[in-house]
Amino acid sequence: MVDWAVVLYLVAFAIILVLLVRLATKARGQVAAQQEGENPHEAMLLRFIDDESGARVGETVAVDGNDFIVKDPKGFLAVPTSSVREEGKGLKLTQGFDEVEGRRKGEAWREKSHKVITYSESELPKDEPGG
Repeated sequence: MVDWAVVLYLVAFAIILVLLVRLATKARGQVAAQQEGENPHEAMLLRFIDDESGARVGETVAVDGNDFIVKDPKGFLAVPTSSVREEGKGLKLTQGFDEVEGRRKGEAWREKSHKVITYSESELPKDEPGG
């Protein structure tokens, strides 16, 4: 005689198992698709770039297309990724680039990427007396 409760539990178990396998496969595919879309130069962010003479150019803060966005004392500068190579823990500028155009592109990136936050007087915290 067939115990229908056991059969029902086995069918339910099989359905749950199939759903879990499908969900895991879908999640794995999404992770792979996301990783393929990442720019390989992102691993070179938050490092300092030095020029051929060893002088500090600035720090990489973003990748915008084929350019590193570099923060330097004057603002932001776009440096072609093809002009930079890894050297130890830092980066080395391997060839010259149009600094005027790089400055223009770097500042354009800053304008589109940075949001200035302003507060009205009523939104600012009040100074506490005796503090």
